[in-house]
Amino acid sequence: MAQELINVMQGAGVPFYLGDGRTRRTGPVRVDFGRLISRDTLISNPPRSIASDLRLIGWIDEILDGIVARLSF
Repeated sequence: MAQELINVMQGAGVPFYLGDGRTRRTGPVRVDFGRLISRDTLISNPPRSIASDLRLIGWIDEILDGIVARLSF
């Protein structure tokens, strides 16, 4: 999605700048996904509670599915 958004913005003429904030970038802007993933702390250091939270959400979803199924006529 990030790369597609950049493509649309470039197609609309939105300027992109280098790290100094003044020098315009030339050519296509490409997202370095490898760099982004390596710097993403949600991937490299996820919250400890995420697994138990996901299990709880799954359990609640199953309970609600059962209730909805019983209420449907």
